[in-house]
Amino acid sequence: MNCPKCGLEMMDVRASKSSPKAPDFTCTDPNCVNEKGYRTGAWLPKPKPAPQQAAQAVRGPKWTWVQLSTFYGRSLALAAKHIPEIAQRHKIPFTTADILSGAATIFIAATRDGVKELEAPAPPAPAPQPLTERPHALAKGDADDDGLPW
Repeated sequence: MNCPKCGLEMMDVRASKSSPKAPDFTCTDPNCVNEKGYRTGAWLPKPKPAPQQAAQAVRGPKWTWVQLSTFYGRSLALAAKHIPEIAQRHKIPFTTADILSGAATIFIAATRDGVKELEAPAPPAPAPQPLTERPHALAKGDADDDGLPW
């Protein structure tokens, strides 16, 4: 490699570098210096990181054809069940294209984001008791025994 400033041969100093920021090659002429007063140097190009697509290819596909087919069938069944119900509730007409677009929307969202299985609903909280069904002590009028100063 020749010096970019004077054209003389450059020395390979990679083995004796004191810092990773130091040049990989320096000019053989000690009087050939840069604008900061250091001996003219040159660096090898840094290796580029591997592209992300190569890492994905190593991992393999996320879905199999059987899984995709099965899940599209489930998406279509959900759309066929819910779109007519929604259209009837809102009194609007629907077509087969509406069901197919609904199935595609469900399929795309689920294959991209994943599907969380539904959990069993929590049991409802007990209803509060009406005032006529309060504990016996309050019903008799013993409420002034609650220890309050007023």
